[in-house]
Formats: sequence, C-alpha cells, structure tokens
Amino acid sequence: TWHMITTYRKREWPKVQPPSVIDRPPSDEKPAIVGWFLSHKVATVHQLSATIIDLANRGYFRIRQETKTSRFLKKESVSFILESTGKQPESTLNEWEMDLLEFLESRTTNGGIPFDKLFEQNDKSYNWYQKWTQKVGKDGGSRGWFVNNKTAIIKLCVGQAVFIILSLIAMAYSFPYGLAAMFVASGGMISSFALVYRTEEGEEIYQLWKAYKLALSEGRASKEAEFTGRHLAYAITFGISGKRLNNLILSIEPTGSQLSWFLMMPGASFNPAAFSSSLTSVSTSLTASVSGGTGAVGGSAGGGGGGGGAG
Repeated sequence: TWHMITTYRKREWPKVQPPSVIDRPPSDEKPAIVGWFLSHKVATVHQLSATIIDLANRGYFRIRQETKTSRFLKKESVSFILESTGKQPESTLNEWEMDLLEFLESRTTNGGIPFDKLFEQNDKSYNWYQKWTQKVGKDGGSRGWFVNNKTAIIKLCVGQAVFIILSLIAMAYSFPYGLAAMFVASGGMISSFALVYRTEEGEEIYQLWKAYKLALSEGRASKEAEFTGRHLAYAITFGISGKRLNNLILSIEPTGSQLSWFLMMPGASFNPAAFSSSLTSVSTSLTASVSGGTGAVGGSAGGGGGGGGAG
C-alpha cells in the first residue's frame, strides 16, 4: 500500500504561489462546480442552494419573504417562497443548470412554492437529486483538475480485498490475529483514496479559490456591485453562514437594487443583518426539504468518486 502511494502520488505544486486572499472570484466558474472541487469531489445540498441563488441573481427566479400566522396559537413564522420570473434560458446554461431550472419551474407553476416544500417525499425527488449531483460531479471531473489514477486505485483495492478475505479465514483459527489483519487490510483499502490528487493546474486553481473563500469568510470581499450576487452564491456553496455570512454582507454593503431578486416583506426596508439571517434560513429550509424529501443528508460523490484524499 505505502509503495503504491509513494509511487503514484506525485503532487505537482504550482510554479507561482497565488496570493493568500483574493477579494473577487478568480474566474467565471459556476458556484456548484467550485463547491464540488473544494469539497474534495463531493456534491452536497450547499451546491444546490448556491445554484438556486445564482439562478435568481441571473434573473430566473425571485425569492419572496412572507409571514404566516398559525390558526390556533396565533404565532407568526417567516417562510421563503421561490417564484419563477419566466425568463427564457440562455445558451450559457449547462446541462445540470437546465435540469435544475426545469425542475424548479415545474414546482413553481402555481405562483411559487416554499423552499421547505420544494422536494416531495418520494423516490422521484430522490432519484432526481442523485442524478443532479452526479451531473455536477461529471462536469467537474471533465476539467482535468485531478490526476487519473483509476488503474492504480483498482489494483490497490483488489489487493486489499484479497487480504480481507484471507483475514476472515484466519479469524477462524486465531481470532485476535485475524481481526488485526482485517483492520490493516481495511486501512489499506481506505488509503487508496490518497491516490486521488490534483494536477498542477488543479492545484493552482484550488489555491486561488481557497484564497477567495478566505476573503468571503473574513468579510474582505470586493464591494463592486457586479460581484454582490456572486459573492452570496459562492458563500453558500462554501457553507459560510451565521456570523461569518452576516459580516460578509455588512462588509460588501449591498443595496436593495443590487438584490432585486430577493423580495422583503411588505413595509420592510433592506437591512443587511436581516438579509443575512434570511439567506441562512433559505439555505436551511432547502437543506431540510432535501434531507427529508430525498434522504440525501450528506451529499453525493460525483465525477469518479468522493475521494477525500484530494487534500
């Protein structure tokens, strides 16, 4: 196992060290792909939420905040409604964006739908979500950011599988030694993911986006209006929420006109802190909907595996 890792895992570092903080997106790469990349080839509900925010920022949807009062306890609660604007798809949309656009439009045909109701509790929603994450992973995998060591990984897994079988047989004769051998072999199989690593180009891109993620986390992003909506979509895909998201919004100082896709409750004026809380609630509601409706709590690996060894 160690021999194969040292033989095949030859990471290429970028020739030029990127800056530690970048205050704007390094490229026009879609938030879901960047989130998948920085999450070590795993697509999660964060990427789904970010894509919805990105589509809204590009004019395909509106998010409307409304208050409901319960019939019996007269308790008020805030919900967020997704509405389609009817904008025709542009040629810049890729396959998985079109899939999400069509899915959301099919769910908003009657004037809008709450985020926590977007995914129904049935196999159809589950299958759609799984296929969507796989398409995101396939798109990300086509970028050439990772070294293809599939043959080496298969060889290592097959070899360790043989040792696991032998260790199970050995347990019948000497349980402690057989058990120890099985743990060692299992560790060797898990270590095969260490062979999933980035190319030189992938490492350079990874460092650039990490620098931008740091800027968002620390509230040091550009205040230029053209980046406002994109900052928010990337923040969601990176899992930035709570106090860090609030600090980001306060630092970029967005105006209501820059966030025309987000409709506050009637009579409410735009407030950065309230907007931060609302955006977090939108993401939380969608997470609850996806988790409850599809069972997809953690996320799905795409583009050849969920390799946690891509660090």
